[in-house]
Amino acid sequence: MRAVDAEGMGGDTTAQPKAKDLVLAIVLNALLPGVGYMYMGRVPLGVLVLPIVSLLIILSHWAWWLVWMLVMGVDMYIFHLKNKREVEAATLKKCPSCAEMVRREALVCKHCHEKFSELWPTPATGAEEAFYRRRLCPDEACIGVIGSDNKCSICGHRG
Repeated sequence: MRAVDAEGMGGDTTAQPKAKDLVLAIVLNALLPGVGYMYMGRVPLGVLVLPIVSLLIILSHWAWWLVWMLVMGVDMYIFHLKNKREVEAATLKKCPSCAEMVRREALVCKHCHEKFSELWPTPATGAEEAFYRRRLCPDEACIGVIGSDNKCSICGHRG
């Protein structure tokens, strides 16, 4: 049986990173220390923090609650920035002509109006990313790649 994606059509079901709400994560951590970590996807850390921090707050002065919330809030903010970069990397691509970031589904760059030949797949490795960033020979009859010397590797055409 074929997997069904969110739109109800069969297709690729690979998990894309999802943007998480920083304020909600901090509020969850304030109510129950560690739950905000679980919400942000750091379940093992959240499970570890929940009993330890809760016990420290109960056994010590309640002023420690503010200290722990400040420490966890800063950590949540750092993790939020990392998560935001992952989401952008999964949903944006760099235009090969103007180097501006555009949506991965875009067929035309909104900055320089360069037309893309097809949808670009999400690169999984550094080698695949380099493959998608390569510059192709402008001569449509040639299948060469423009090298660092600004020449086509097959026909010698200047790129």
